[in-house]
Amino acid sequence: MKTFTRVMDGIMAAAKWFLIVVLGVMTLVLFFSVLSRYLIGKSFPASDPLARFGQTWIMLIGSSIALRKGLHIGIDNFINMLPGRLRQIVLHINALIILAFSAAMTVQGFKLITIASDQTVPEMGIPMAWIYYMIPTAGILLMLTSVEMFLKRDIVSMVSKE
Repeated sequence: MKTFTRVMDGIMAAAKWFLIVVLGVMTLVLFFSVLSRYLIGKSFPASDPLARFGQTWIMLIGSSIALRKGLHIGIDNFINMLPGRLRQIVLHINALIILAFSAAMTVQGFKLITIASDQTVPEMGIPMAWIYYMIPTAGILLMLTSVEMFLKRDIVSMVSKE
């Protein structure tokens, strides 16, 4: 379990750095787009889709980081009222539900990539499939996080701020 947790620490650190880069690129592109709109009357056509797709990447990849830190919206008051053993059972069931959802998300994401393989983003000229890789990537990260949650003996310490 310790090895898996260390591997997850590395994966999540890489995900955080990826999100920092995405946010930085989004900020710079939007800043220069607004600046050019006021200075020369034109903005970069790719700035709008880049901002939308970047925001989606941040939301989807960030969800696994938030899940791992226990920052997702939950019914903490209800969970905290449960006796210790029942609380563990409920949180393990929750981890299994997240695992099932993220597995379905991954499978459907790969299907979407196949469907969109011949489409391009007009403003950017890149394949739409590149953008849609965010769905299975987020699904895989969520699956790994939910497996980690399920394998923890004391799952309560991972998801609550007691």
